[in-house]
Amino acid sequence: MTQQVTKNLPVVVLFALTFGPLLAVTRNHILGSIELDEAKITQTIK
Repeated sequence: MTQQVTKNLPVVVLFALTFGPLLAVTRNHILGSIELDEAKITQTIK
């Protein structure tokens, strides 16, 4: 049985789905909504 790891989507959509959440976390940190320490950064990117 074959398993499809990613959907057949345009690269720009895959990029947005991958990096959008990271950009949102970064923006919220800059705006002061959340405070990121080394442990939270490591947990976020895993």
